[in-house]
Amino acid sequence: MHHDLYGRNSMLELKNINVSYQNHSVIEDLSIAFKEQETTAIVGPSGAGKSTLLRTLNLLNIPTSGVISFNGQELTFPKKYPKKFLNRFRQNFGMVFQNFNLFPHLTVLENVMEGPVHVQKRDRKTVEQEARKSLTKVGLAAKADSYPAQLSGGQQQRVAIARAMAMHPKFLFFDEPTSALDPELENEVLNVIGELASKQNSQIIVTHNLNFAREAADRIIFFEDGQVLFDGTPDEFFASDSPRIQQFTKKILK
Repeated sequence: MHHDLYGRNSMLELKNINVSYQNHSVIEDLSIAFKEQETTAIVGPSGAGKSTLLRTLNLLNIPTSGVISFNGQELTFPKKYPKKFLNRFRQNFGMVFQNFNLFPHLTVLENVMEGPVHVQKRDRKTVEQEARKSLTKVGLAAKADSYPAQLSGGQQQRVAIARAMAMHPKFLFFDEPTSALDPELENEVLNVIGELASKQNSQIIVTHNLNFAREAADRIIFFEDGQVLFDGTPDEFFASDSPRIQQFTKKILK
């Protein structure tokens, strides 16, 4: 992580963000900031807008109005920005989706190298060394020459994490990264994300796994109906006397 450029903690910030689809408001007047070197878990009922929030941070969803700022660069909506500009902005962030979206015709190693070589035009040799290191971090160094179809779902998702890391993002975003996996495979993916959290990577994770949020996150945001109902430490979250939060955690942790 290169902090010296911006001082210690660069910030990703939403100010008065609104997101609507077909006149239906999904996120209303949301203002929230995320610091580097923190792991934030976003939890809440399905349909609450959690994935929309993550996709908005990454500009995969363009806000109807409001400001997104990162490291002092401000984007104000509904202004239209050129595609090239948005793509450059997105390179600050690595995204890991529910489905692994790996290229089936490329090996694991080639999947991880694809972005740095073709999008960032970086030197192939250097990228290959880094890609092998990333695969070691997610416990898959031995699978470099395999194809995605030869891997389990958990292994494919770990390759997707290595691929996101290969782009040197300032933040990693995870959108329900284990919802397509059975519980046994879920743990191997969560262990990798937990390991990254312990090394103070900057991560924002939409997850339904509250035990994982309790163990790995520095901060929990409870999101419902496009609004932040809670924002604090895991200890504060699980000790909250809010009836809505108690009802939610009981139902999930039963």
